[in-house]
Amino acid sequence: MELRSLTVDGFVAAVASGDPTPGGGSVGALCGALGAALTRMVCGLTLEREKFRDSWTELEPVARESSQLRQRFLDLVQDDTDAYQTVLTAFALPQGTSEQQEQRRQAVEQAMQGAASVPLATLGAAAKLIGFCETAIRRGNPNTLTDAGVAAQMAL
Repeated sequence: MELRSLTVDGFVAAVASGDPTPGGGSVGALCGALGAALTRMVCGLTLEREKFRDSWTELEPVARESSQLRQRFLDLVQDDTDAYQTVLTAFALPQGTSEQQEQRRQAVEQAMQGAASVPLATLGAAAKLIGFCETAIRRGNPNTLTDAGVAAQMAL
């Protein structure tokens, strides 16, 4: 399932379904993407106003990097689901012979390692986002303070 093509309602319905994917990893990555998008919005609403010129030097790189981070999080939404599907495929391998059991064991181990790498990547991206949020909270247009706060909340 290509998660990016779903509507908001479709994504939420997919999470609520009885299927194991999309699950927590995809939802967490989507929260990160929303946080990065809000951070970019705060930067944009600050960078377009001359009266906040003293903040531009700090916020221009945050705007650029939060846009890139948003794309990274969106990739991770799909990566998490794909990684878990690989785990399910490995568990479905035949186990009739000792050779098949060993092949299955190795496939499951490899798939689990791959699946664990996605949430770790999401955590790394979230750590970067928290730093961007801090800058947005400190230097952004004061009218966007709650947006920057929600962005930080989404990164957690």
